[in-house]
Amino acid sequence: PESYQEFLERREQIMEKLRKLMEEQGQVVQDPETGEMKLSPASVKRIGRRALEEIFAAMKSDDTGAFITNEEGDGEQLSADSRPIEYGDSIHALDISATMINAFIRTGKAKPRYSDIEIFKPRGQARSATVVLLDMSGSMMRSDRFYYAKRMVLALDALIREEYKEDRLTVVGFGTFAKTYSPAEIPSLQPFPVTMYDPHIRLRLDASSEESMAFAPQYFTNLQRGLSLGRKLLGSGETKNKQIILITDGVPTAHFEENQLHINYPPSPADFEFALRETRAATDSGITINTFLLTSDWEFSYFGDESFIQQFAKHSQGRIFYPHPSQMDRMVLVDFIQNKKTMI
Repeated sequence: PESYQEFLERREQIMEKLRKLMEEQGQVVQDPETGEMKLSPASVKRIGRRALEEIFAAMKSDDTGAFITNEEGDGEQLSADSRPIEYGDSIHALDISATMINAFIRTGKAKPRYSDIEIFKPRGQARSATVVLLDMSGSMMRSDRFYYAKRMVLALDALIREEYKEDRLTVVGFGTFAKTYSPAEIPSLQPFPVTMYDPHIRLRLDASSEESMAFAPQYFTNLQRGLSLGRKLLGSGETKNKQIILITDGVPTAHFEENQLHINYPPSPADFEFALRETRAATDSGITINTFLLTSDWEFSYFGDESFIQQFAKHSQGRIFYPHPSQMDRMVLVDFIQNKKTMI
């Protein structure tokens, strides 16, 4: 019989062959810095496209007013006006009636030449910039919340690439800290693991010390830092249509105050207050915050006379949704498309 060591060696040989095959087919690439294999940009796009198709297949047409097809197109909304075709125009915008009329006027027959062809003018889309603020705290591992959140991000990225090419999408993951992630990194992302199990945690760490920050637990919920990074990323004046899509399942449990990182469990009033300050700063910058809550924790977290969700709703100038994790992706996409229809 095969020994366990032989089994491990044979398994590694199979995995190596599989890695080479995937690399030859362009499904994976080697990270030049770490040497690790990761999904290629083309593979990430295919995953996003498939997620997008599955989400829209589950919707009725009047849910969104938009459809995803396998046709190659430029994804523009078309007006009733038309113009002569130009080099590079898509034939999907062909105005058949105007084309045939031009041919009839020219020759008295419905036999068009290239010079007769007209296409519908694009109505144009208001440009927008979106930051998806993705909670990566330890609790996001529960109930497949993070899986569905990643699926939503990839589908939204595919939607924008195909239908709203002038838009900009940035993904920010936040736990105790916050950083940006590229679409290629999304499939392999995981929430930060829980490393402390004390029922009562009060940590004060020197934020100016690299050593202290290196040992800080990563899995707490620092909404202040996430919103701050999102606001800075949307700070340019390239468009007036700016929004943050916040995906989270818990209340703030960390914040920065001067040169101190505060980590608290249960959360302290200061965690809420500093998150609300950053919320106000974002809306003062013209940013709308639409929030998708995967639990009801915000409703039951009070400081002062109102719950955190009541105070957050006052300042975010956006909507707050309570989707089941498995329904979140389609809810986010429908809301995004409906917002695009109302932008100027």
